Amino acid sequence: MDYRALVVLSVRTAGLILLLRTLSLAPDRVAAFVFGSERSITFFVGAILVPILVPLVVGWFLLAFPASSTRGIGGEPFASGTELERLLQPIVFAAIGLYYLVGGLADIGYYLALKAFDDGDYGTARLFANPQYSAGFINAILRTVVGVGLLLGARGLSGVISRFRQGV
Repeated sequence: MDYRALVVLSVRTAGLILLLRTLSLAPDRVAAFVFGSERSITFFVGAILVPILVPLVVGWFLLAFPASSTRGIGGEPFASGTELERLLQPIVFAAIGLYYLVGGLADIGYYLALKAFDDGDYGTARLFANPQYSAGFINAILRTVVGVGLLLGARGLSGVISRFRQGV
């Protein structure tokens, strides 16, 4: 078994998870800034720029250049694009997609149940008037869509990444 391919795949997987996690937190961060009372540059940098931009850049680097990322840890260049990596990468991407799909569906169910409870108690749909709940619901929908996309398109995404890496 080629342990180097597993290390590269693990680093690439960590990059993908970091990207997806950051993107799933973005609606809540943006809603907190847009609808909050604080409008300073410090709050913008601390609430949006750093928590969203830095993990996106790091996640993209780990996903796009896993061999370079692991070189600093292992001291030697790791092989990328091996047969083992090409076989396992779609499986890992599909597993991440399933994780996001299940989590997104659970959150959608939570928000819909919360809305039904709110409608039953107050006779009005005032729950989604709160920007944080709206952002959370949109976040859940986006995670579900990303999960379905990863689950159904794991092979295609893996092929695109492999072709991108061969061209770089």
